[in-house]
Amino acid sequence: MEMTNNQMRILSKRWEIQEISDLIEEKAKKRFAPDPYIIRRRFRKFYNDTDISDLTITVGKSKSVFKLHKTIVCGSSGYFKGASNHFWSQTLITGVWLAYIEVAVFEVIALWMYGYGYTLPCAPLGRRFIKDTYIAADYLLVAGLKKAIIYGARDFWNEEMLKRSFDLRFDTDPYDLFRTLCAYAAGSSERDGLYSCAIIIIKGFGSKLIGPPRFVNVGDDDDSEDAAGVSRMFKLLREAYREMIRGAICSDCYPKWMHDCRYRHKCGSMKCRSAQELLSQSAEKNPFNTPLLD
Repeated sequence: MEMTNNQMRILSKRWEIQEISDLIEEKAKKRFAPDPYIIRRRFRKFYNDTDISDLTITVGKSKSVFKLHKTIVCGSSGYFKGASNHFWSQTLITGVWLAYIEVAVFEVIALWMYGYGYTLPCAPLGRRFIKDTYIAADYLLVAGLKKAIIYGARDFWNEEMLKRSFDLRFDTDPYDLFRTLCAYAAGSSERDGLYSCAIIIIKGFGSKLIGPPRFVNVGDDDDSEDAAGVSRMFKLLREAYREMIRGAICSDCYPKWMHDCRYRHKCGSMKCRSAQELLSQSAEKNPFNTPLLD
């Protein structure tokens, strides 16, 4: 029995999806491989293709339906990959209901899985949307999207810190979003991205473009997600602050500062004077001094 043209077209599409997916997986194993996102862009043409859709995802309380493809989705999400290996493979069910994820949030995640990338919404209007997307990506184990959000936030904050005093700034309080990014971070690559964010935020603090965080640091005995985010945030910010102070102290004063963090810099260097001003601030104005002066 000969296959029809429509059947041949469907098989060809499925073969192409599998080939792209295998190529992404192969490149990911190599140390100096190209960014898998460049290859993932080849999935774009399949996003609205329902002819070969084999996965139905119902999202939100409105029960909006997304017709997607297992091979593409499982290659990006650990959540769906686990469901495919342990649930879908043993039953005829090919769908899932994500009741507590907003439709707009899941659409961003789905578009990223199909190679459309991620663009950070303009803060502060998009701050809640960014957090919801990041938390949903963490729940669905989409590590690549989480990393894209972290580095997108870093680049956005960097642009904000470079603005002049009379330019309109969209985010004068990055700590709230940074706390959420820290709370759901996992893995060394995400930690590296968060530290780069901390460096940018501390530069803004040192330049008086932003004030101190309104959150109070918490102890390690509080294991709630909010407390974990605040604790990790302070740890990264203080680490970045220490490096900034170290870079602001001249070579003559640096050995004395390493011996005693309470050392007050008396030389006439502009760098040392800026470091002295920061180190002399009270805990209310500068909570990052605490670990240096204890």
